[in-house]
This record gives sequence, C-alpha cells and structure tokens, in this order.
Amino acid sequence: METSTNNKKIIGCEVEFEKVKYSGGDKDKYTIEFRGSVDRLDGYVDENNTLWLQIFDYKTGSLEHKINDKAAEKQIQHHVYALAMQKWSKDNKSELEELFECTINDIKIESIQYVFPFEEEKTLLPAEYLPDDNGNAKLPESTEDILKSVVALYQKGEIDKAREVSFEISSRLKDEYARNKDDLCKYCAYREVCRLCVDFS
Repeated sequence: METSTNNKKIIGCEVEFEKVKYSGGDKDKYTIEFRGSVDRLDGYVDENNTLWLQIFDYKTGSLEHKINDKAAEKQIQHHVYALAMQKWSKDNKSELEELFECTINDIKIESIQYVFPFEEEKTLLPAEYLPDDNGNAKLPESTEDILKSVVALYQKGEIDKAREVSFEISSRLKDEYARNKDDLCKYCAYREVCRLCVDFS
C-alpha cells in the first residue's frame, strides 16, 4: 500500500445506508437490496488519489468469544458493509473530496475490523472480508450460491422450485446454521421460501 498523502480521517459514525442494490447470478440472475448502518467509517487518500476505506464494527462482547465464533462464509454482515460503504462513498464523492481536500479518482475497501472497546489488550480482529483483486466489494461464494439458487427462483415466480432447492441447501447447512440462523436471517425478505428459517411441512 502506498503511503497516504492525506492523514487518515474519520468519515462518519453510525453511517446509515439503504437501497443498496446487489445483482448476481449468471443464468439464474437475482437482485436484492440491503439497508442498515456502519458503526464507523475511516479513510485516507493515497498518492494515486484513491480513497481507501476502513470499516469498524464495534462489539461489546469478548474478543475470545468472537474468535471462537467466527463464521465468515455464513455471516454476510461485513460483506454487506463493504458493498454499502463503497456505494455510499461514491454517492457522497463531492463531500469526501472537500473533506480530504483533493480529487478522488477511485474508491476501494482496505479493511473491515471488529473493535472491542472493553478489551484491555487486543482490540482489533480482522473480518474475513473477501474483496476482488481490485479492492471491490462482493458477497462470499457460499452466499452467492444460496441467493442464485433460492432467491433467483423466487424472483422468477418459481416458488415450488425455490422451496425444493432450499430444502437441499438446509440439509447441508442445517447443523452449521442451527445456532445463529435467527440472528443471520431475521431481516431477510425471503424467509418464507428459505428452509433455513421456515419449516414448510
């Protein structure tokens, strides 16, 4: 990473986002929208005038607990944060250029990290966020598989097929999801067709 020509700055706290559209799939295409808020967003501009975003997610629990409870391929929160803050920053580019007093040529994600303010020693735990080779945000492959298999079918009106596929997915992931599925899925618009959340029997 190049040395910053501008000092790192706090861009915002409790940065809200909505209508963050995400499209995926190849043959089975789907489109979804995310909404929520990010605890804190920092950034700096490098010598190429690329704004590098650093996203922080504050946690009141223990670091040890979070290390033992990581499930990045199933917990898509940080992937969504990356998508959202990339879009938010592009939508607010002129204000960010005023903040950093320069022209911004590109916006990329550098990191997403947990912050544990009540921990005395280690306070940061890198999230297992998966950017592409250009630093652009994307969802994890396992989440893509579920969305294109279930949501795409649902959006095409193939409800029975969506349910059939979701049964198959749940048989593979049931035990892994059992403990956290309510937390992961409670805001999902597709609960009624997803076997991970609903018993269709």
